[in-house]
Amino acid sequence: MHCAFGDNVNPIILRESCWREARFQALAAKGYPSDAAAYNDPSIISQRLPVVMNTTHKLKVSSNM
Repeated sequence: MHCAFGDNVNPIILRESCWREARFQALAAKGYPSDAAAYNDPSIISQRLPVVMNTTHKLKVSSNM
């Protein structure tokens, strides 16, 4: 994501990452399928996995470039 909040302001680039993970046994204990083939679609598995870590990186772009 690129953010510029004024005409004479250096742009800022934000990168956000979200890690999600769980064992198949933990998913099965919650009633979800334990077969890996059931999770071929990332949009399905992402709704069922708990968030382990969120990070945001901020890059300030210099006007000297």
